[in-house]
Amino acid sequence: MINRSVVPDIVSYSSLIYGLCNMGLWNRALALFEIMNEKGINPDVVTFTSLISAACKSGKWEETVRLFRNLIDCGALPNIVTFNSVLDALCKDGKTAETLKLVEKMLLKRCKA
Repeated sequence: MINRSVVPDIVSYSSLIYGLCNMGLWNRALALFEIMNEKGINPDVVTFTSLISAACKSGKWEETVRLFRNLIDCGALPNIVTFNSVLDALCKDGKTAETLKLVEKMLLKRCKA
């Protein structure tokens, strides 16, 4: 894209990050996320959800929390897909108390599909 003078936008970056996450290339996805931020392209809930889902699946709980907080700090709101990614990983990891706390937060925020 860049060689053809096409400037990547949020959709391009989010698609690439999603693909890298699905391929298990976590470090590359995170590096691309950082490049995107450096270029002044603000991530959206889709970008964050891809990273959060990948972090959850890898058991990277500290990274999951950091990304989730970063999502909120950026002014984006988690959606049902974001919450479900975290819930799925928490349940599979046996973190029942954390799962229940997150469900309570979802209910308080009236999170809907």
